[in-house]
Amino acid sequence: MRIAIILLNKGRGSGEVARQHTRFLLQQGHQVYFMHPEIGDGVQGAHNIDIKLHSDIMPVHEYLPSAGEEQKQVASMDFDEMMAYLPDYEKALSNIIDDVDIVIGHHANITAIATYRIASENYKPYVLFLHGTGIEPRHLGKWDDRSWDLIKKAVEDAKGIIVTTEYV
Repeated sequence: MRIAIILLNKGRGSGEVARQHTRFLLQQGHQVYFMHPEIGDGVQGAHNIDIKLHSDIMPVHEYLPSAGEEQKQVASMDFDEMMAYLPDYEKALSNIIDDVDIVIGHHANITAIATYRIASENYKPYVLFLHGTGIEPRHLGKWDDRSWDLIKKAVEDAKGIIVTTEYV
């Protein structure tokens, strides 16, 4: 099977889960397109795709003060700011959508929306791998309502949901 896996960024914990997920799928003989901004070496054996961002500010799940102004928590962005990043992810996914059978989006955020839109437009099934850091901010009063409505639609229309915790 030919699989695209898309992430918001390199990540730490959830990013490592995605890399392990990619390695496992490769070991099973699948072809994997692994994509996020600043991909670097990515995952050996995968088609590693760097998502080019329109901004020097990296959208992240959890803001780390040590990052200074180089990062911004995506859940704290207003609708227009979040939507400005969406074409970056959609373009990267659009470039390979004809080469894949299924798309796996990690997190309930911009990547879920891009996955939903591009997979749906191209009649491809998609699955979302939900991690708590995508949903938790909503419980804490973050995520603009319009942003959350798009994320919720992406989750509801997914062909499958992957979770590794009861929290989600």
